[in-house]
Amino acid sequence: MKFGGPLPEPSEPYWGQATSTIDWCEENYVVCKYIAEFWNTSTNLVFFALAIFGMYKVRATRQENRFLFCYVAMLVVGLGS
Repeated sequence: MKFGGPLPEPSEPYWGQATSTIDWCEENYVVCKYIAEFWNTSTNLVFFALAIFGMYKVRATRQENRFLFCYVAMLVVGLGS
């Protein structure tokens, strides 16, 4: 994919045609036929990875559970967004 140029035509989706009536973030299936919103999914994976790392560090340094809860909330955002 070239940056700054026109977007390629969306490919035939692996999971079937999109049923949503509104596209909020980006066009569906432009980068990959398996992922509808590629960049949204990529940034959510960062949330997920940082939350897992944070939960590990909370347990490794024996911090209070309130800090663990913050990382669990971050994980939920990464999974649900």
